Amino acid sequence: MTFQSADEVASIFGNVGRFVLKHQIPLTEFVEAGYAAANIKRQDASNVVHSMLRQAWNSYCQKRGLLEYHYSNAVGFHIGKDQTTIGKKIPWGTQGERRSSMLRNIAKGHVWQFGVSVIPSFWPFPHFK
Repeated sequence: MTFQSADEVASIFGNVGRFVLKHQIPLTEFVEAGYAAANIKRQDASNVVHSMLRQAWNSYCQKRGLLEYHYSNAVGFHIGKDQTTIGKKIPWGTQGERRSSMLRNIAKGHVWQFGVSVIPSFWPFPHFK
């Protein structure tokens, strides 16, 4: 199962073997109804896509050098010294709503770092929250 096209899979895994597209279904339909032709129920489809999105997010953060923190039931990523210095303000927001935030600072003698964690969601459309 992949979000890649058949050509992309062939170029990435061409040295491993030959791959042939067997089934294709729109993401939203797969998550909402499963896929009867492959005997995949709706909840199983939702779980698989949820897991794939979570793995993609974790990989994205790791490749950018964010610091990985394990919480009781999730993984979060924090900005580290490789991304920004202590006390530097990072601009964000759209034109007319310009804002800035410090993602690392010192309080009471301890360095704190801003972190993010995400939960894949499918309603009302696929997104991270």
